[in-house]
Amino acid sequence: MQSGDVATVAGIDVGIHAGVSRAAVVVLDYPGLETVEYVIATRPVTFPYIPGLLSFREGPVILDRNNLDEFARPVCAVWLFCLLHL
Repeated sequence: MQSGDVATVAGIDVGIHAGVSRAAVVVLDYPGLETVEYVIATRPVTFPYIPGLLSFREGPVILDRNNLDEFARPVCAVWLFCLLHL
């Protein structure tokens, strides 16, 4: 893949506070880095904090089909898959 083939890039982050996880996904066009789309999702935490297993704690809010639209979901799935196989 050449850099000219890339049209968008995405960033994902999850924060947890008071038993609620919040995920933010932002999609930017490339190379201009203008916001194309963003999604913020919330969900109760259902998995305890265990070092090395953070994807099980953070993954559900990222992949929740009620919160993330069709555009963001494939990007998030790749990210979670990578974390599970480190």
